[in-house]
Parts: sequence; structure tokens; C-alpha cells
Amino acid sequence: MFKAMDRNRNGTLTPVEFKYAMRHYGLTITEIEVTQIVKHFDTNKDGMLSFDEFLRAIRGELNPR
Repeated sequence: MFKAMDRNRNGTLTPVEFKYAMRHYGLTITEIEVTQIVKHFDTNKDGMLSFDEFLRAIRGELNPR
């Protein structure tokens, strides 16, 4: 699912990619909501969601392995 959402294939989701992916899955969210979601889950504060950040958002913390 992450690869399908990552349109430019750089391993991260920009807020724009995230917004359009959510629309594709039937969720219409506002720009403010996108900003808040990305800000909340963006643990390294680079303005994007990495694969690990995305996994933590949907599955919780990962074990060390």
C-alpha cells in the first residue's frame, strides 16, 4: 500500500501524496487535517512520512528486529 501511495518512489510520502492516497481510499480530508496528521506522525520532523513512520502510525511501535 505504501509503494502505491509513494508516487515519486523516494521512500517517503509528501503531504500531497498522502492527501491523494487518502482520497483514493475514499477519505476526503482537508489541507489542515493533512498537515495535522503528517505533523503528528512525522517523528524526524522532515515534513514527510517515511515507511517506518507510516508503519508506526498504522501498526504501533516496531520491535527491535
